[in-house]
Amino acid sequence: MPYKAKLKSGMVISAIILSAAQGGYADDENEIEISIYAGAEYNDNIAVSDIDLGSGQGDFAGLLEVSLGYENKISENLSFSAGYDFSYTRFVDETAFNFQSHGLSAGLSGQMAGLDLGLDYSFFHNRLGGESFLDMQLFSPSIAKMFPGNIYVRAAYTYMDKDFETALTRSGNNQKYGVDSYFFFDGGGFFRVGAAWQEEDAAAAIFDYDGLVLNAQVKVPVGEGDFYVKGNYKKRTYDSGLREDKRTSLRAGLELPFMDNLIIKPEYRFLDSSSNLASADYSEHVFSLMFGIEF
Repeated sequence: MPYKAKLKSGMVISAIILSAAQGGYADDENEIEISIYAGAEYNDNIAVSDIDLGSGQGDFAGLLEVSLGYENKISENLSFSAGYDFSYTRFVDETAFNFQSHGLSAGLSGQMAGLDLGLDYSFFHNRLGGESFLDMQLFSPSIAKMFPGNIYVRAAYTYMDKDFETALTRSGNNQKYGVDSYFFFDGGGFFRVGAAWQEEDAAAAIFDYDGLVLNAQVKVPVGEGDFYVKGNYKKRTYDSGLREDKRTSLRAGLELPFMDNLIIKPEYRFLDSSSNLASADYSEHVFSLMFGIEF
C-alpha cells in the first residue's frame, strides 16, 4: 500500500520546473494552495510493503486527500514554503489495512549563480488499522540547473529517519542519493528520467540493504488536462545475503478539469514485487477514480 512520503518541496520543485520551462519565475510574493479530493479504488491484493504484510485479498476502499500549501517569496531569490498533507484509505472489509497519513513540511528554495537550491524538512505520522504505525522524518538538500534545450537537472540527498510503533526491529534510517533530468516538450508536457542509490540501516541487521532505484515519467497535455505515465524499478540487496527484492511499478492516469475548479482523476497502478521471501513476492493491481477541487 503506497503512502505519501514526499517532501513538501514537491510543490516548490514543481513551481521551479514549470516556471523555468516558461522562461521565468512567478512574481507573486505569497501563494496559498488548497486541494481536496475524494473517491474510491479497488485493490485486488492489499499489502503493506514496509513490513512485508499481505492480505491475499481484494477489496474496495474510499479515498480522501487534503493538501494545504503556503509559499512566501521572502526576497527576489529566496522563497519559503510550508504545508500539511492528509490522506485516508478506508476499506470495506479489510479494515485492518485502513491507512491514514498526516504530513507537515517546510522548505527553503532559492537561486544563486544560475542554480536552484533547496533545503527541506518533513514529518509524517502514519496509522494502520486505526493504530499508530510509522513516524518518518525527512531532510533533503538539493541543487538544480536549467540547461539549453529546456533540460532541467536536479540532484538531491535525502535522509529519512523511520520509527515503527510495533515493528521495532525495522526502525532506523535510510540515505538516498539521486539525480533526475527533465526534458520539456514544445507546447507543454515533459519527460523525466532518474536514478538513485539507497542505503538502509535498520535496528536489526537482517533488514539492512543497499538499493538501486530507476524511474521515468512522461506527462503530456490532453485537451485542458494532462495524461501521465510513471514507471519505477527498485532492486534491494540485503546485507545478510539471504534476501533480494526486485519491484517494478507502473502508474498511468488522467487529470481532467471540468466546470470551474473541479478535476476528475482516473488512475491505474500496477506493482510486481519479486522476492525470495514469500511474503514479499506478489503482484498488485489498483483502479481508482477521484474527484477534487483545487484553489
